[in-house]
Amino acid sequence: MGINTLRWLLLPVFIVMISFDAAAVEPSSSHDADRIGPNDVIRILVFGEEELTVERRVDGDGKIDYPFLGAILGEGKTIEELQQYLTTRLAAGYL
Repeated sequence: MGINTLRWLLLPVFIVMISFDAAAVEPSSSHDADRIGPNDVIRILVFGEEELTVERRVDGDGKIDYPFLGAILGEGKTIEELQQYLTTRLAAGYL
């Protein structure tokens, strides 16, 4: 088994869920509904890495505070884009 194969097998699994604030205004298009915005609640679960499992509210600047990475921009990203971003950033030196 090559080092790259082993590396991919060891990468944590990310699950990101979004809970929309009940007071949020209905988005103008279905495309906007798929994007993370201010006041959305993000829950990030990392299998086998409890300290990286967090639930955070996106602040007014569109950022969330995440362990090891600090404030990261979540606003405007889809769930898949945020998963890819976190996976890439954490694989580049943290995991």
